[in-house]
Amino acid sequence: MYQYDDPTCAAALPAPAAGGTPGYFTDGNPVGGVAATELRSDFMNMLMMELLNVVTASGQTPSKTTYNQVATAIESLIAASSSGRLLNVQLFTSSGTYTPTPGANSIIVEAVGAGGGGGACPAVSSGQQATAAGGQCGIYARARFAAGFSGGLSVTIGAQGNGGATGSNAGTSGGTTSLGSLLSCPGGAGGSAGVASGNVLTASPQSSSATAPTISGGTLLGFKTRRSGQGPMVLGTTIGTILGGAGGDSPFGIGGVTVGGAAGNAATGYGAGGGGCSQYGGEAGSAGGNGAPGLIIVWEYA
Repeated sequence: MYQYDDPTCAAALPAPAAGGTPGYFTDGNPVGGVAATELRSDFMNMLMMELLNVVTASGQTPSKTTYNQVATAIESLIAASSSGRLLNVQLFTSSGTYTPTPGANSIIVEAVGAGGGGGACPAVSSGQQATAAGGQCGIYARARFAAGFSGGLSVTIGAQGNGGATGSNAGTSGGTTSLGSLLSCPGGAGGSAGVASGNVLTASPQSSSATAPTISGGTLLGFKTRRSGQGPMVLGTTIGTILGGAGGDSPFGIGGVTVGGAAGNAATGYGAGGGGCSQYGGEAGSAGGNGAPGLIIVWEYA
């Protein structure tokens, strides 16, 4: 697009005539005495300058040999006016590769490590009980990145922590969830094992960890540390008087819970911890509940 440069052109924009009655072009009709519409300089100058202003508003320099400047300008101006809008959301529940949506200039990543498994219990004799702790939830983080992702990133989803096998066995820790080297969220610790005991009237607090997520090149918007749910409670050695520890809840999952004299329940959703078991007088041992796997959500913005 280029401003008209014929030797007959005026050096300055002529003052336009006063506005008349709006109408439409016609070829005229000689038979009926209807004159054809004349193309006057007022209209042609207006049309030329409207198009040139679109081109220059996009930062381009008008060129006499480029024939797509108006189209390029429209695309550029639309993109500029929509900067920051949500383009797409990508959800990862298994490991793989994150490929950015074309036009994504920044991303907000939510990630949670896998939940730890609940502790298991051994067999107990009459007059004894055993209660195990629930697994911790994985660390949750939310962070924004404006660079470092354009070429795609590896996605690692932390594997669930397994509940302890029947006996005095602790649950295993949940795996770490990460997006390339930008963000890493460790999994929750496994719940401690139950031990056969005649002790009653005890209660254990929640287990927690101050471990923080690891972030590189972005802005951390918030995070949640690892913690279990309610700790084990013992009021006696009969059903209804003992309760295994609950698994820790995550923003995307609910920790496993237990009832008296039962194996730990598995966590649901993503990132939550498995429940700990509980056994009372004369019962065989039982296993802890499994934790839930990790998760990554990528919010992509223009």
